[in-house]
Formats: sequence, C-alpha cells, structure tokens
Amino acid sequence: MKRIHIMLNVSSLENAKKFYSALLGSAPTKEKEDYLQWKIDNPSLNLSLKSNSAEAFGVNHLGIEASSEEELKGLYQQAKNANVAMEEEGLTTCCYAKSQKSWAKDQDQNEWELFTTYQDSPGYYESAVALK
Repeated sequence: MKRIHIMLNVSSLENAKKFYSALLGSAPTKEKEDYLQWKIDNPSLNLSLKSNSAEAFGVNHLGIEASSEEELKGLYQQAKNANVAMEEEGLTTCCYAKSQKSWAKDQDQNEWELFTTYQDSPGYYESAVALK
C-alpha cells in the first residue's frame, strides 16, 4: 500500500502537535525534540513536521511512501514515464529513518520524495557509511 507523504516546516511543534493530533484523531507515531510524524491508514498518510526556523514555514516537500522495494521500483518507473527530472539519493538516513529514495520534480519544481523506509534511526541524518 502506498502512502502520501507531506513534510511541513512549522513555527511551533507544540501547537502543531495539538492541532494535527485533534485533526487526525491520534497522537504522533514518532516524536523527537525537533520532529513529529503521523503514519495513519485512513486516510493513508505520512505527515511529518519539522521545527526549523531557518526555512520558510509551510510545505517543505511532498512524497509517496512505498511499502516495499518492488513498489518503489514501480514509482520510479511512473515518474520516468511522466518525463520529470529525477535525482537518485539512494540509501540514506533522514527524518529519523533509514530509507531508499529518489526525488522527482514536477514542471513547477515541486519536489516529490519517492521512498521506502527500512527502519527507525536515532539520528535525523546519518552518513551512508553507517547504513551498511
């Protein structure tokens, strides 16, 4: 099952947690000092919030989370069929998770993260060497 992913930069994680917990009807599934995440099935959504005053508040990027490597390969092919620019990131750690990903940009330069997640990570970022 694929899940839509939305990453938002927010001014206050505390206020955002109250709002999105009420709106989505559940507490975050992952909670860090600078990051919140909800993975819910109805609607199928991966909502991530990042407290980062260095970036503008609002949409950071959009994405589609695949549930398997095979599904991810299908997403990559669909993006290629759409004739969009793609950037392969590969195996990485980001957002407190180890994952495989590439990025696709639409005609207006909106970034779409196409990824599958393997496991949680204690750090927001890690080097690729730590993933092997």
